[in-house]
Amino acid sequence: MKINYIRLITFKEKYNENLILLKSFEFAKKVVLYTEKLEENKNL
Repeated sequence: MKINYIRLITFKEKYNENLILLKSFEFAKKVVLYTEKLEENKNL
């Protein structure tokens, strides 16, 4: 039982880390799209 509990905790930590990575990746994508739009507007 204790082993499963520890495994669950480590899984949860890994899941949270992945969630943070995913969110920062999504944010980075938005920033890139935004800067590309700004560049396009500058060129017009």
